Amino acid sequence: MRLKKKLLLILLCALWAGSGKAQEAQLLEAADFAPALIRQIHSAQSRVVLATYVFRLRPKGRTAELAHELAAARKRGVKVEVFLEETGKNDSLDRSNRQAAKWLKARGILVHFDRPERRSHAKVAVVDGEYCFVGSHNLTESALRYNHEMSLLVRSVDLARQIERGLERNYR
Repeated sequence: MRLKKKLLLILLCALWAGSGKAQEAQLLEAADFAPALIRQIHSAQSRVVLATYVFRLRPKGRTAELAHELAAARKRGVKVEVFLEETGKNDSLDRSNRQAAKWLKARGILVHFDRPERRSHAKVAVVDGEYCFVGSHNLTESALRYNHEMSLLVRSVDLARQIERGLERNYR
């Protein structure tokens, strides 16, 4: 059932992207997601907003590359915000997200957690209010390297605005 929901999300995004509101759309499968997101963050000029259910930061690998690119963007003056799930149970999810948050905050990145009684399962990113990543990729080595994940990269100012408003509503 989870795969059906993911495929439905991808289909709906693809249909929306084809409605004329999006300028470009690209399907990112499996290991294509992290390099595409890293490239966009590398070229960011004003703002990066990222939300994920789990950010399992490892010393080496794709999650480290992504975290270092977020830090480099912040260092060059880009506003970087990360939204993460919090269960309040000190489980592996909380520990992973808190570890990532600590690392990111130490580099000047704004990190927001949802409320423990609410599950935030979004996996989205917006770069410069125009480039939108929407899909199933968590920020774990498994999701970024091995799992069969699907996400879309959509170039759309309208969708970027909607995603950012949705994150504001859901996390504040």
